[in-house]
Amino acid sequence: MCIVVTGIYIPVTTDAWAQRTQELDIKVDTIIDYCGDKNIVVLINAGEISENDKLNLYEFSIGFDKSKVKFIDVLKSGTLSENLEYVISGIQDTGVVRVSGFNVTKYIKGNKPIIGLLFRYVGVCNQKVYFDNRFTPETNENAKIKFEYSKIGESKLQIVDKPERSLKIEFSNDTIKVGLSELIKSVLIPNVPIGSSTKWLSIKLGLENQFVIDSAKLNDTSKVSLSIKNDILHYVSKVGNLGGSIPTSLYMRWINNTGEPIGITGQIINYDTCACISKAVSDTLYIAREELSSNRDNYSEPPNLIEVIHNSNVWELKSSEDMLRVSVYNVLGTLIRQFDERSYKTLIIDKRNIPNEISFLRIEFVNGKTTTMKLIK
Repeated sequence: MCIVVTGIYIPVTTDAWAQRTQELDIKVDTIIDYCGDKNIVVLINAGEISENDKLNLYEFSIGFDKSKVKFIDVLKSGTLSENLEYVISGIQDTGVVRVSGFNVTKYIKGNKPIIGLLFRYVGVCNQKVYFDNRFTPETNENAKIKFEYSKIGESKLQIVDKPERSLKIEFSNDTIKVGLSELIKSVLIPNVPIGSSTKWLSIKLGLENQFVIDSAKLNDTSKVSLSIKNDILHYVSKVGNLGGSIPTSLYMRWINNTGEPIGITGQIINYDTCACISKAVSDTLYIAREELSSNRDNYSEPPNLIEVIHNSNVWELKSSEDMLRVSVYNVLGTLIRQFDERSYKTLIIDKRNIPNEISFLRIEFVNGKTTTMKLIK
């Protein structure tokens, strides 16, 4: 399978509210060595938005072949859209997803991606997938991607199907640079068989651009080494600030139904926060994200031990500590369901009662601690 991007239009202002539109033709071919269900993240990046820039809104549309990929949702975590007052996305029958976002009370600033789009690859093996800019904003008939600045700005469009290989298209004062960027090594992406369960314990990943992992403590008396090898990524699991240098600390181990440890494979990508995805044969499950300390020698204490057993229709949560409240949110932060006001160590959630493809679980414990998990049906 390869990804092709064509016909990009990005307007860059040269003075207050004046716009210039430049057309580019860009093609990226990246061969994927495996087939089947796969997540693809498309990142939209406007470069660094400085204190002098005044960006209140953005608007763009991405076209795709709906017979080969399915649009899942926008990804705001780790992007400039994370705290926007308003973000909306919509999809047409023709295979076009349109995204708009704006802030009324303050400008959008920073050097993170503006937003990410999550697609799921559903085509057969080795098919091409096309992403292009199609649907023009009503406010500008010539612009396919629109950013409003008060001065000359820098814009990027970044299409990622594997984090270690990405295309960057940069506009910097009318100078265009196009090139492949090798992003090296904070995301651990394990492949877990169906029927397995997950427990969180302290695991420390190496700080160098190598696949290194320390032993994970199973209990006070025994240890098991979990190996990480340079394998093809099954999923892109984080939209974040590329090139971060804060070390990664994860809490997890894998056991089978008899309680024995099983091996995992994955790849480390260096971001400033860390997320994990486990992939089962008939189910995909986001496990958790852990915010990190900027102190390289200071790793957090392991959170309360949580075991997640994923079956076709339910998630079963088991905790070593009493859970006080479990809240289910969608990607926009809207509360969907809540289980609270009682103490329990086991909770079964029926996936059929959760309308969203992507959900967040916030678990509050009796001892005052909290844990957040990101789940995909």
